[in-house]
Order: sequence, then C-alpha cells, then structure tokens
Amino acid sequence: MTKRVTIEDVARASHVSVATVSLVMRGRTGINIETRKRVEQVARALGYQRRKTRSEQHVQRISVLMRHQQASMNEMSPLYAGVLSGIEDVCRRRGIRNDLRHMLMSDQSMLTDPILFPQQYEYGGVIGVGGRVDEYLYKHVHEHSMPFVLVDVDGIEGHLVDAVSVRFQHAMDDMMNYLVSMGHRMIALIDEPHASLHWQQCLRASMANYGMAEPVVLVAHPTLLSVHEGVQQMMIDPQISAVICRNDELARMVIAQLHTLGRYVPQHVSVVGWNDISPSVDAVSTLTTVRVDASALGVLAVQTLLHRIEWPNSPLLQTTIQADLVIRQSTQPRALYN
Repeated sequence: MTKRVTIEDVARASHVSVATVSLVMRGRTGINIETRKRVEQVARALGYQRRKTRSEQHVQRISVLMRHQQASMNEMSPLYAGVLSGIEDVCRRRGIRNDLRHMLMSDQSMLTDPILFPQQYEYGGVIGVGGRVDEYLYKHVHEHSMPFVLVDVDGIEGHLVDAVSVRFQHAMDDMMNYLVSMGHRMIALIDEPHASLHWQQCLRASMANYGMAEPVVLVAHPTLLSVHEGVQQMMIDPQISAVICRNDELARMVIAQLHTLGRYVPQHVSVVGWNDISPSVDAVSTLTTVRVDASALGVLAVQTLLHRIEWPNSPLLQTTIQADLVIRQSTQPRALYN
C-alpha cells in the first residue's frame, strides 16, 4: 500500500518549514518566487495532494447547545424558540443540518459540562444559546479548535468567544426614561429564579441615573401560585406604581393576579414586559414591553459561525442588536391613577 505523501514530506524535501509549505499550497502571499516555485515542483514530484481545511469544505452539520433549563422543546420559552427558529431558517436555506443538545447551567449562568460538547470533526461548529462560557469550557473550545458562537440573551459583556447579544442597557435606559416621564418613581421588578443578574444590574444602573431608590425585587416561578404570592407581597407597599417583569408571560400572569386582587392595569398600576413574545395574543396587543428580535439573534449566530469557520484567525466578534421599547395600553401616567 502506497504511503500518503504528507506536508511534512514536502517541507523536508524543499528544505523549508511546514508553515511555508502550507502558505504556498493555499496560495497565500508573503513567499518569495523562488521558494514558491521550489515547493510547488517538489509537491508535484512527490504527488502531494493537499486536504481541504474545514473552512474550505461545505459546512454540513452544526450543533446547537441550549442551557439545561430550556432543553425540552415543550418547555422552551418563546424567546429561545425564536432564536432556534432563526438558526433553523438559515440552516435550511444553506442545506446545513443542526442538532439540538442541552448543556448544564451553573448557578452563575455559565454553560458548563463539556462532556456533552461535540467532538472536533463531528460538527463544523457549535452555537451555544443562553448563559456564558466559563474558562473551563473556553479552554475546551480553544484546545479543540472548535468554531463556537454564543447567543447571549442576557446582554452580558466581556465574552471569551464570538457572541451575538442584545443591547440591554440601552433598552433599559429607554424604558426607565419613559416610566420616569410618566411620573413613576417607585418600581417593582418581578424576576424568575436562576435568571441572570445582569438584567437586574442594568435596571439598577438606569434607576441610579435618575436618583431613584433601589427597586423592590420579587422572585416568582412562572406559576399562578408563585406569581400570586409575589403580587401580594408587592401590594404591601402602596407607593409602587409600576412593575417591570422579566418576560411577557410573567407580565401576563402578574396582570391577571392584580385583577383578582382588585388592582387594575393601568388604572392602578402600570406593567411592563420584556421580549414582546407571549403565547397570549391578547396580552401582546395590550402590553407595553421591550421588543427583542429573537429570530435575528439566531440568524446572526449562524452567520457569525460561518465567518469563524472561513476565517479562523480573525479577531473576536461581538455583535449586538437593538431592543426597542413598544408602548401599549398597560402603562399610563401616575397622575391619572385613582
């Protein structure tokens, strides 16, 4: 059986480095004419055939890693479903297969457990949705030269890998400017357990710019009982005139529970959601919220991944999209309250 000629064989016979042979074979500049001719002649004489790199091959398959809490399609939030829809749309048009997996999430919202991480040549690249990449996983990605893009729905800065995210602070500033202009100074935040604290940090930063007191932070599971208890706790303070919810579904449940307790929206309290995505059409049509184009995040993630595959040595890419305040009927000036 004839032994396959390697790039090392060509380098030895040409009396140059492997890196020089690689540059010549790929048609790169920076090599003098005599060296280039010598390497090419040796390669032809030995019958060397260069294998295409992964970036030169058509990407046929990528892996999509979801944070553990969102692994079930039946339990997937509308936001994550929108991201996945954008990923699938680009992959379908480009003939790329995408496989959905799940990864564990630490208490610090870090993607972890590289045991489930795809092998180097099993996929052309990986998209991680949700959370952050810790140093352990980053080391795993770097050592395996695996193109990796993070879809950060929490707007966290300073990622170690390519990332697409939402401009959270800008959107939060717009929302706070609107609420303050409507006379709201005492605000409650209803958040979900295990959610990233960055969202709350952005809210606090916006409120601090207006000299406002710290928000009343209530944590509620997305269940009627938990939200009911959270709303009751919020109503202890009669000065609270506006409520900001982590997502639209939570806001819809808050509005329903306020009504059962005789507090109506927006006559008694203003409610703001987040994402502009909710299973309830009625809730979407009346809820003031911040619109996040989840599908665009997915599309950008695939485009960024393909760029990284084609240009593996390009600088780190950090892409953000705008989130827009959408004003509807669930908010009104505090001066109009009964």
